[in-house]
Amino acid sequence: MEKDKTPYTVDVGRGAPLPVSPPGTSDAATLGTSLMRISGSSFILRHDGICYPMTILQQDAKHLRIWSRHHAVDVMVRDEKDQLLESWGYDPTASAAERELLAPMPGLVLSVAVSPGEHVAAGHPLLVLEAMKMENELRADADCVVEAVHVTAGQAVGKKQVLMEFAS
Repeated sequence: MEKDKTPYTVDVGRGAPLPVSPPGTSDAATLGTSLMRISGSSFILRHDGICYPMTILQQDAKHLRIWSRHHAVDVMVRDEKDQLLESWGYDPTASAAERELLAPMPGLVLSVAVSPGEHVAAGHPLLVLEAMKMENELRADADCVVEAVHVTAGQAVGKKQVLMEFAS
């Protein structure tokens, strides 16, 4: 989290996501919220002039369990890429039970990395979509089986077009 100097948003499930400056940045004055590492997994979150001591209990790339003020809170962290995809209509919080991969934006399919019947693990690359001169690798959100692939390399796709279907 410290290497990327772009603001993050943190969603604790209560209202709109909160913009947070990563540790070591000077964005706190403009965002009103900052995070400072004390040691190891101990941090202080400063929001609206109030400091909240906290400890990160467990984490993966996007989800944290935080212990603060005698309570555990689950939060979802969105970096700049997540926020951009969300602004284009892609829902990063969509349940794995949703059995379709939709195009998060219009673009051109550069390559398809899976085929029907293939078992894929969470994080496994599914396809590469070029949009706005950038290559975007779409990955599996959860362990699943590819049921159908509806696109091929070289095909243009529209926003929210079904690209693949998965079996539960």
